[in-house]
Amino acid sequence: MTLLTRKGFGAPLLFLTIATVVISAGPSVPTGHAMTTQTITPVHPWTDALSGSVWAKLNRLADNRTILDSAQAQAMIGSVAASPASTQDPPSLFTNNFRVTGNSSLFPLEDEPSIAVRNQTSQFLMVVAANSLSTGQMVAYVSADQGTDWSAPSFLALSRGNDTFGSDPSLGVDRTGTFYYSFLSLESTSGNMSDDLVVATSTDGVHWTNHVAVQRKTFTGTSTITSELYDKEYLAVGPNKNSPSLDNVYVTYTDFTEFCPLPSSCKVNSTVMQVHSTNSGITWSSPVAASPAATSPASSMTGRVITGSMPAVASNGNLYVAYFDTGTNGFLNASASIMITRSINGGTSFLPPMVAAPIPQQLTFASQGGSCCFRWWSSMFPSMDVAPDGTIYIAYGARQAKYSADPADIYLVASLDGGTTWSQPTMINDNSSQNGHFFAWLKASSDNVVHIIWGDQRLDPVGLGYDIFYATATNHGTTISPNSRVTDVGTDPLFTIGFIGDYFNLAVSGNQTYPVWTDGRRAVRPVGREILTGETDIFTARLGPRDTPSIAIQGTGNAGYQQPVTITATGLPREAFFVAKISGIPVISQTHLVTFFFSTRSGNLTDAILPTSNYYGAYSIGLDEWLSGAPLSSATLYVVDSRSLEVSISGPTTASPSDNITWTVQLISATGSASQGLGSTFTINKALLTTPGGSVQDLTSSARPSGQTSYSISFKLPSNAAGSYTLLVNASETGALVRSSGTGTATVTVNSQVQSIANLASSGQTYTIIVGIIAATSVALQVIQLTRRRPNPSATTPPNSPTTSTPS
Repeated sequence: MTLLTRKGFGAPLLFLTIATVVISAGPSVPTGHAMTTQTITPVHPWTDALSGSVWAKLNRLADNRTILDSAQAQAMIGSVAASPASTQDPPSLFTNNFRVTGNSSLFPLEDEPSIAVRNQTSQFLMVVAANSLSTGQMVAYVSADQGTDWSAPSFLALSRGNDTFGSDPSLGVDRTGTFYYSFLSLESTSGNMSDDLVVATSTDGVHWTNHVAVQRKTFTGTSTITSELYDKEYLAVGPNKNSPSLDNVYVTYTDFTEFCPLPSSCKVNSTVMQVHSTNSGITWSSPVAASPAATSPASSMTGRVITGSMPAVASNGNLYVAYFDTGTNGFLNASASIMITRSINGGTSFLPPMVAAPIPQQLTFASQGGSCCFRWWSSMFPSMDVAPDGTIYIAYGARQAKYSADPADIYLVASLDGGTTWSQPTMINDNSSQNGHFFAWLKASSDNVVHIIWGDQRLDPVGLGYDIFYATATNHGTTISPNSRVTDVGTDPLFTIGFIGDYFNLAVSGNQTYPVWTDGRRAVRPVGREILTGETDIFTARLGPRDTPSIAIQGTGNAGYQQPVTITATGLPREAFFVAKISGIPVISQTHLVTFFFSTRSGNLTDAILPTSNYYGAYSIGLDEWLSGAPLSSATLYVVDSRSLEVSISGPTTASPSDNITWTVQLISATGSASQGLGSTFTINKALLTTPGGSVQDLTSSARPSGQTSYSISFKLPSNAAGSYTLLVNASETGALVRSSGTGTATVTVNSQVQSIANLASSGQTYTIIVGIIAATSVALQVIQLTRRRPNPSATTPPNSPTTSTPS
């Protein structure tokens, strides 16, 4: 099998061998949208024309889910790159999306939703039905708060003990508030499938009572009929033709009967049948044909096939049944038609069918031709409703022309005369790209406005995944509103099991619109240490405001080495997976070790990333949608330079007591001027002066800025100062790109008067001083000598008296 890869993938999606299935025997065409002809016609057995749920069971698609441990997940999806961003998303009229699906199993595989709303006084209740492919049962959910919160699943019993699975859920509600749930209960263990058509009733959407509307048949060995299977049933509730205050319940379905006139020549008849109940679903009429029978070879559907019926009841009690008719050219082979018939007697008989809309070219079996990525040929089935003014509306999917490169578009036709004549088809989707539009569903509101939803691939640049879009039609379908996106995140079918059912659904009540659809946002989700792939759930929304995503960075990174950085986000699409990027480069979740980041049921996210660069700078961190690549929110991560700040101090090295000392402090950033434009701030944290005696004086307050990165610090020495004074300055730089600090010191020596002489003696004047001292000493000695030689007269000797000497 050829592995499909997304454009821009860093590695092939190896797990597609699990998550993608070969849907038919046709050619593998990953870019099937570009096919301009249908030169190769795949061979389809008649079972390919069965409803999606039955077909999925026969092909065991539920086995395509898987569990990956962390190592497998890292190897398989850890390096996957996101899609390039698509065109700008159109504005949405809808709220955040809410998950309907409960924990019906470890792998909830739910599809083909149906919805009914009871909007009576003090009795508002929404009920959603779905096919649970993982359990084989029919499931129901209820909500009393317009779809924000949903009950646990309620499982409906199958018709018989040996039945193995149910299929094709359909809901309706009458004017008394009773809900009706039709489905097929099938048994396939005996080789040939057989089933009952069941209609269950409930007043609360939780407790259901089954009523068999059409019993399965058994055939003897002599019969040429080998099997009969009821398929593709749908339900409608509306006024009784004869008692307009009461409601009838109508169910239409396809009767596939296989018969073999000769052992080697088996054929299949397909006929749309109708049954109805006039007593709230307790008893049912005998089946009545609403279409002619079509016959095709059983081995290859090259003959005519009729299926995909839908009933609708007008306010006057007339019953309309629309269905898909391949015509004589056969299944998916050429043109086809949307047919309509009418009953004016409560379903007892029908008028001859008429063409409501032509289909110039039937769709391919699957969205990408023959083998990928989900079957969508049932998009050609009509979705029909009758407005209060009696206008009949039908929406359907079709190819524009036989050789069109556009694979599928959504069209609307209308009839103002009870289905006799019809308008020309009007395209609903306003996107003309070569991407598909499928599974249309419509409802008319009490003001005669037609509300339409459909699957739309326009936002996926690769053209594989889908979103849900919405539009309204007014003026009898001639005026189409701009398209609005319903989903807040798209579904990538490459992660699902390759099946999303055959239809979506829609309810309108009062001034509100409630779409429901099969959603794959949880097709990749973490459960403990493992990653689960393949899940599909039912999601819903309503008209109203939507949360705005926001992302925040907790902390910053440090340059020079890598460390995890925590990111948080709020207002995200709920329970989805996203791609986180740093400056456009995808990064790995440090929580799950894969490329994807996962939001909670409330739309929050907390995870950690490892920055891809350890160089300081400002980096944009964004969360992007996986499918479209559209950015949801972004924030800036600053990887900061934490290298030391250089603190340079200049000033005098010597001083005298009582001097005024001024130091100049220059702060030099490790980043140079790169950080200054992003608001870096320089700060003197401490300026401490240590005296010769060991005491410390705080000079921080005396620091005065003299420039952006320079300061001056002044200090007056005391009069008795002597010794070394040391200034220590601690400074820091903080900003978007830097967070650093540093310390510098400077010393000044203060000299006393005694020290001044000593200092002087040690200077260049030493010789002069010594000579001066010697000269001064010589003079002093001479003076002393002269003084000793001079006689000292006695004070009592009279003048001129002779000197008396003492003998020696």
